[in-house]
Order: sequence, then structure tokens, then C-alpha cells
Amino acid sequence: MIEVEDEAVGLAVEDAGGVVFHAVHPVLQSLHGIVFADIVEAQQAAVRAFRNAA
Repeated sequence: MIEVEDEAVGLAVEDAGGVVFHAVHPVLQSLHGIVFADIVEAQQAAVRAFRNAA
């Protein structure tokens, strides 16, 4: 589970190529299905996208 500012925004699921981001928050739909190298990269992308949407 990836949280930003205490709000659940997505899930990062391990895949052969890294981790796939599954958005659960509407403002992060643009990240849905993207494969990131690792959980840290997915978390950083989620934080940036969430804060930019505000």
C-alpha cells in the first residue's frame, strides 16, 4: 500500500520487471499500470503526482 499524507493512493505489486502501480485514488489514475524499478520509485512518483494535483 502506498500512502501520501496519510491517504491511501495506490498499491505497488511486484512483477518480473519491477513493481506495478495500481491507483486507488482518482488523481493518480495517470500512474495506473506503470511499472517502476522498485517501491521507492513508485512512492516518489505517487507523492509528486498527488502534490501536483492539489
